[in-house]
Amino acid sequence: MTAAPDNLPPARELGLVPGLEPEELRRIYRALARRYHPDSGLSGSEAIMRHINALYDDLKNEPANRVTRPPETAPAAQPRPASPSRPQPRPADRAKTSLGELFFTEQARVMMSEALIEAVDGWLERSHGVPRNGLRRRLLLGLGRIAPVSCPGLHMPQRVSMTRTALRFHFITTPAPGLNLIALPVLSNHGLRLVPSGMVPVFEEMLTPARGSVDLPADLLRKRGFALTLHGQALPVTLVFAPAGAEGSSGFYRLPESRYRGLLFPAPPLPDGFRSPA
Repeated sequence: MTAAPDNLPPARELGLVPGLEPEELRRIYRALARRYHPDSGLSGSEAIMRHINALYDDLKNEPANRVTRPPETAPAAQPRPASPSRPQPRPADRAKTSLGELFFTEQARVMMSEALIEAVDGWLERSHGVPRNGLRRRLLLGLGRIAPVSCPGLHMPQRVSMTRTALRFHFITTPAPGLNLIALPVLSNHGLRLVPSGMVPVFEEMLTPARGSVDLPADLLRKRGFALTLHGQALPVTLVFAPAGAEGSSGFYRLPESRYRGLLFPAPPLPDGFRSPA
């Protein structure tokens, strides 16, 4: 696949990755063209559009996406005996083996950011009586009617992987002690192909920094719109967090300072290369 220069978004952020069905590939390409075509306005870029076209041509010409005519006569494939020297994986290893993974695009991260902002506003209003209106909020802060509160842990996944036994959301953040707000894009699947629904609910979990993973209850997932099955069995969802002290674990998302200045502390730092909405 065509490599992205340093100043261009990589293929996985654009969503142009190997293994897409032809119809899904065309849909993603059309959406990117509407956004990045030089005639589309402020977001248009001739360089990015050329990069997108090159990625699309590479994927369009993948063997899986070519329409080919099978030969009229083909000899039957003979089964190849298994090599006795190759160790067979144990059942526990097979359960952990990833069947595929998906990195979330910039558009998905913006949707998760907006969902977290809405969740924080709702939590402040519900638990601390803080109004959603920014002007009233600043006025009450200045009068001392409301006091700063500790910011909950804020999390959005960097990628998702599917194993034989679970769908695993992977984070580069570590749980904060106490309340954590976790934005998860709702997914369903067709076999090994994950299909986003466009909805991003936020889950509230009481956690500790030592909690490396969390299994979400199946009934809660169904209520939030998740529909995940593999070989006729429902797939649970596991949240996999970074270990405490890991590089990048201090925060993958930061709330807009102008919206919460003086109200929340501490504000998680923003990693290089990630932009939060204003």
